[in-house]
Amino acid sequence: MKNIVLLIGAILSLALISCSKPPHFLLLNNSGRDVVVETLDGQKIAITSGQWIELEFSPALKVLWDGKPHGYGWRYPSPPSDFMEYGKPTERFAVSLEPDGAVYARKIMDGKPAATLPNQPPGFPLAPL
Repeated sequence: MKNIVLLIGAILSLALISCSKPPHFLLLNNSGRDVVVETLDGQKIAITSGQWIELEFSPALKVLWDGKPHGYGWRYPSPPSDFMEYGKPTERFAVSLEPDGAVYARKIMDGKPAATLPNQPPGFPLAPL
């Protein structure tokens, strides 16, 4: 009986984990030019200079400018306690595309990307591939 209860608990835990949503991130276009984000499913989202949007995290996102796609080695900033905002429905973090074409980690302040760039965590900034 004890084994059955443990098995049911394990199955329910796996079901809950598989239902969790991937983290989101706030992408601030601080590049000085309008860009387009292309998602894994082919959706194209225009972001004007100075605008930010919230996206579902995907390592396959591409950023297009000057008619060319640019990929990045997308990752979460570490340590998470300094950069991740935890809550419902999902965790989120913020990054910004800067004039040099690199993606920098930002903190979240008042629900949006912070106005200033912090010291960059290991692995940041992300250079275009």
